[in-house]
Amino acid sequence: MAGSGELYKGTDGKWAFRVKAGNGKVVALNDPPGYKAKSEARAVLQKLLNGDYKGPIREPAAVSCGQEITANTTLDGDLSCSGDGPALIVTADNIILDLGGFTVSGGGPSSAEHPGILLRNVKGVTVRKGTVKGFGAGVAIAGGANNVIENLTVEDNIGGGTVATISVGGTSASGTEPPKVQQAARRYPDGVPRMNISERQQKVLITVLECGEVGPSTVADQLEISVSTAYRDLSVLEEHGLVQAHESGKRIISPLGKDVVEAIVSAWVK
Repeated sequence: MAGSGELYKGTDGKWAFRVKAGNGKVVALNDPPGYKAKSEARAVLQKLLNGDYKGPIREPAAVSCGQEITANTTLDGDLSCSGDGPALIVTADNIILDLGGFTVSGGGPSSAEHPGILLRNVKGVTVRKGTVKGFGAGVAIAGGANNVIENLTVEDNIGGGTVATISVGGTSASGTEPPKVQQAARRYPDGVPRMNISERQQKVLITVLECGEVGPSTVADQLEISVSTAYRDLSVLEEHGLVQAHESGKRIISPLGKDVVEAIVSAWVK
């Protein structure tokens, strides 16, 4: 069916185009913001009419940032989120969240305050096959039991990987039982004291919790920093009472350190 293309100038002064069918009905038009030069709009329209654009047809993503996952779900593309809160929140039992080999990524200061994927008091959930990066943690498991994280790459997150919170069961990204942060007695009537530690030192603190006991070399390997930097950060955390020396010479989390980590994770869950 014969058709034609039209160029026109919008009220904003930019050039745009539309394609009309033989009956005069508009069947296609370009998205804003348009083109500064008429020649640019003409060149794109000409390619469209010549059939030069033969790429794939993309549909809106099946999953959006901040969405609650309540059924078996497979991503069909990368998901980039910079809003306030987890990228994905699993709220139903016995389902599979398959990242499909794609990446869930965060960006900006707000992403560092939340996990990429939050399992909220669920049982029998599997999260698998993809990458989570740029958040406070790759996956946070808040309550529930028998949840499994498998074939998941977690990188460039404050915690370096999966963070388990209160009463967690299941398997961590490394295939081992994740550490449990026991809910402490209310020792702080006004809330857990805020610590003047950097974002990197928060990473180190959560790494100590995840690994059980660490030395500078382990921290350096986990967070891809120098051994000397890891040593200094562990010393700072020890000065704050967040870690303490073990008889092995390595550092372990202190009760206060656990409370601080739990406060960080609680902020993610909220």
